[in-house]
Amino acid sequence: MATEDQKFKAGEAKDRTTESKDQTGSNVSNTAGATKNKAGQVVQTTKDWAIAGKDKTTSALGNAAGQVKCAAAGATEAVKNTFGMGAKVDTTAGKDTTAGKDNN
Repeated sequence: MATEDQKFKAGEAKDRTTESKDQTGSNVSNTAGATKNKAGQVVQTTKDWAIAGKDKTTSALGNAAGQVKCAAAGATEAVKNTFGMGAKVDTTAGKDTTAGKDNN
């Protein structure tokens, strides 16, 4: 049989083991909470970057569309002028001499 001293030491060892287990569980819980918070921050930052990128892309596409429209209009006028269908502008008076048009 175990002596009183052995029983006492066994009880102390059990208490230390329980305390260590509880502390480890608390540390794991704290670490999990911190990881969850960090993941939330990463998700929010990624979301913000995606929105900013979308806004920049929309603006760039809008600008490109405007440039294409202007280029197409210029090309249309050039073709009309080539075939004699364009507006005839009197450079001395600054007026469009095409029937019924006045650009001033």
